[in-house]
Amino acid sequence: MSLFRIESRDPLIFRDGRPNDGRSESRTLPFPVPSALVGAIRTILGRSGGAFDASKIPALLEKVSLRGPLLAHKKELFVPAPGDALLLKGEDDVLHLQALHPIGLPPGARCSPTTLQLVGLDDEESVLAKPYSEAPKLWNWTSFADWLRDARPRQGEEVERICKLGKKGLPREERIHVAIGPEGTAEDGKLFAAEGLRLLDEDSWEDLSFLIDLDVQDPALGSLTPGLRPLGGERRLARWSSEDPPPFPEVPDWLLDHVRREESPVVRVIFLTPAYVASSVAPGCLNTSLSWVIAAKVDRPRTLSGWDMSKNLPHGQPKKTRRLAAEGSVYWVRLSGDAATRVQWVKDRWMQNLGDDAQLCRDGFGLAAIGLGRSA
Repeated sequence: MSLFRIESRDPLIFRDGRPNDGRSESRTLPFPVPSALVGAIRTILGRSGGAFDASKIPALLEKVSLRGPLLAHKKELFVPAPGDALLLKGEDDVLHLQALHPIGLPPGARCSPTTLQLVGLDDEESVLAKPYSEAPKLWNWTSFADWLRDARPRQGEEVERICKLGKKGLPREERIHVAIGPEGTAEDGKLFAAEGLRLLDEDSWEDLSFLIDLDVQDPALGSLTPGLRPLGGERRLARWSSEDPPPFPEVPDWLLDHVRREESPVVRVIFLTPAYVASSVAPGCLNTSLSWVIAAKVDRPRTLSGWDMSKNLPHGQPKKTRRLAAEGSVYWVRLSGDAATRVQWVKDRWMQNLGDDAQLCRDGFGLAAIGLGRSA
């Protein structure tokens, strides 16, 4: 495993996939998907003699895996806001943070699928408030880890601190370009815009970075070395550095104590990167002989495609479109088995890529954190 920071002075472009036909602007995703980074890494490792060696593609796909990206500021990590955290603003301008959790069905009610519990708030937890429009999309790890351990209602200064420590997202910057004709001069009336992500903290004006954990299991592929390399659209340069990156968090003792002590504990699995699951309500990676999903909070899915260089060489072809559970999705999972088995289940999945497609897991999708949970 090798930790890398990715920094950039210029805005980085990660296209949202919409075609440019009939449009004069290109929009970027609010945060890069893991495949954009692992694709750049495999391109670097696959070069031989100044050109890409297509014979290395099978080894690059099977022996190169990624965890991340996560956002980093110095030694501090930022992760997507958990989907079970409902941030509200009351009429008195007081902020309320409610914890969504499995709830029982009202008398006479039915739902589908019948194997899952509803997710919501109990009657006594309801407050007269509306969703807070300025809620941070990224939480700092300290706030997130506290939420994993104790997902409870909060209000006032405690919630304001979470918002202050979090981030609304990465700032976007738009640049105007002009089309160049065959004689090397600008063509009249042919202007277009390209939007990129600026790795900059708008409050402190300090640089941010993407953090990744790279694993290359085939010595013949070499290793990724620090340096300046293109990344994303327009081949804008980014600095890849292995200097003093913050480590990925280790599994906490309080989590292991919880699953060891309880005979049939419930935990929450929260995805930090989009995850491919064959069923958004019953993912095979979580429904096993030792675990099963009892409830899920999954918002609008992410749509993913890409370009497959292993087919139709040397040009490649489009990948099939897939729908992924968005980052921040939460699954409540009940564990069984003896104490040692439950502890090992958590250790095997903490900050690892989970999903129902092995290749997408190697590509970085489905990075999971685990917290304490409850049932109805």
